[in-house]
Amino acid sequence: MSVCGIIAEYNPFHAGHAYHCRCIRAQLPDAVLVSVMSGNYVQRGDLAVWEKYRRAGYAVRAGGPDLIFELSLPAALGSAERFAAGAVSQLLSTGCLTHLSFGSECGDAALLRRTVAVLQTAEFAGLLRQKLESGIGYAAASQAALSELFPAGAPLLGAPNDTLGIQYLRALGDHPVSVLPVARIGAGHDAPPADGFPSASYLRALLAEGADTSAYLAPETADWPRRTLAQHENAILSYLRRLSPAELADLPDVSEGLENRLYRAVRESRTVGEIVEACTSRRYARSRIRRLILCAWLGIRADLAALPPLYLRVLAFNDRGRALLKTMKQTASLPVITKPLAAQSLTGPAQQLWSLDMLADDLYHCPAPSGSGWRQTAVYCR
Repeated sequence: MSVCGIIAEYNPFHAGHAYHCRCIRAQLPDAVLVSVMSGNYVQRGDLAVWEKYRRAGYAVRAGGPDLIFELSLPAALGSAERFAAGAVSQLLSTGCLTHLSFGSECGDAALLRRTVAVLQTAEFAGLLRQKLESGIGYAAASQAALSELFPAGAPLLGAPNDTLGIQYLRALGDHPVSVLPVARIGAGHDAPPADGFPSASYLRALLAEGADTSAYLAPETADWPRRTLAQHENAILSYLRRLSPAELADLPDVSEGLENRLYRAVRESRTVGEIVEACTSRRYARSRIRRLILCAWLGIRADLAALPPLYLRVLAFNDRGRALLKTMKQTASLPVITKPLAAQSLTGPAQQLWSLDMLADDLYHCPAPSGSGWRQTAVYCR
């Protein structure tokens, strides 16, 4: 039996995601597809359009993976490197991963691997330091340095899916897992639909406007409640104003005095958007600032962000996924949690992460009554 891992946000699951799964099944007919999916918070520094169990169940029923785990929250709100490392770690912890597949602009596994090899050299590290010292941001500096050493790989760092694919390969290291990049078709990132394939950002825009999405999403989704960061803006602002520069400095990926810039912006801004604009620069991307704001609100300190994933929380599965869960009772190296009560056996750092998850779920659903995370169990899609 083959087990193919997919790292995703499914925010929301759409035709392009279904196409990706069909391509994998065409190449690996006997494979069980397992996804690690961001939960209620996503890497662009925002709330997911629908809560995680609903999104995961929809993805399984719509022709997506057979089994979906939740990506560890610190990884979901981390840099591309931490996002990839956390997700790959969780997939490997199943003990039965044979393949990893991801969308790719280039669709060329060999080119991706050669690029990774160059990125890991001392020569690249030296060039990167030089570029960063000139004052440009990390992404631009990386692309500029790579263009001098391996011009064919430089465009990959400007393509969002290839960039993540590179991080997945770096996280895999020497593990004997086959890689299946699937060339993207249809709409590009943040682009309008093409050939019937909308981007997730286009669908999110339609949902935000209350527009008709029936051409792209199942009819029942029209009535699903949608959470937005704007619904929590006052709570976020009031909490941020209680934090000192030292507390802001304790957030993940804060360096070079960014905490002072963030501290001033919090006091001078009336909206989260204004804080983001005040802190954004060539060095600090908007998504990074948005993630920092959410990390501050949720209580994700740098020490918590440094923890590896310490359990596998099941969000949704079908019959094939259920069979794999039975296999994982012998193969998994992390606790597998399908019902929240099982988390009571967690101890130490794992319990810390679980408590963080419970708080984050409460804040996502607020002002609904507290404790939703303890009441929700994995969705079985029959």
